[in-house]
Amino acid sequence: MGRGFKAFRNAEVACKVGEAVGKAVVISEEVMNCTVEEMQLVDEDQAHMVTAALNKYSWVDNNETLTFIPYGILSMTPNSGPYSGTTDILITGKGFVEELSPFAKCRFGIPSDYKIVDAVWQSYYQLICRSPFDFQ
Repeated sequence: MGRGFKAFRNAEVACKVGEAVGKAVVISEEVMNCTVEEMQLVDEDQAHMVTAALNKYSWVDNNETLTFIPYGILSMTPNSGPYSGTTDILITGKGFVEELSPFAKCRFGIPSDYKIVDAVWQSYYQLICRSPFDFQ
């Protein structure tokens, strides 16, 4: 979100989140969609600065600070369990902010047969999911 975005013809609009450069698409004068394939995770109380450019290198130095906190999984323990379920799985990563914890979910199964359960927020670095009991 911002203001004054314009889609100039032949411009190579780009965005930068931390040091990761991505492709940007101007949706409206207030909205730009930024897609970055990979970026570094950050520790708690840190965030990546976000900026944009019309040519992939002249980054805008705006007066308003826009930041982004990425999230990602680094490990899951245990990596297997009984089919009957009810195994607690510890998910370790970064970026698990408490404000978004109501939306945290885990999916068990395969694309054609799966169950989704709520994740329980533990900290910025950990979530817990309990594997489903009934998988029918």
